[in-house]
Amino acid sequence: MIQRYDVIVIGGGIVGHAIAYGLQRQHAYTAILDGGDTDFRATRGNFGLIWVQGKGVNCPPYSQLSCLASTRWPDFAQRLRAETGIDCGLSQPGGINFFLTSETLTSAIRNVSKLQLGQPGFSL
Repeated sequence: MIQRYDVIVIGGGIVGHAIAYGLQRQHAYTAILDGGDTDFRATRGNFGLIWVQGKGVNCPPYSQLSCLASTRWPDFAQRLRAETGIDCGLSQPGGINFFLTSETLTSAIRNVSKLQLGQPGFSL
């Protein structure tokens, strides 16, 4: 039997599933293709972390997209819980960075300051 899909999402990690979820909410007949459990994928590599500090210093659109995704996660997590009864355990307590030299601290401050220019609400 031949299966036909409107969209095939490659990768079944958190991003792939989020994309497939959104497509299915738009009534697209969607399939997800994923590797094996031992494959080293982005979700496995970063444990599903979503952070905004330091992302997109030299690419403002990427920085803006990261911030937008981070601010939209709480609503998405609530919707998933309402639809499935499963709490995904979202927690956004902030983050911490360690700097071993004054130079790396100065560089990080400079980068975050660059990010703040185009990001309302983005702060140190």
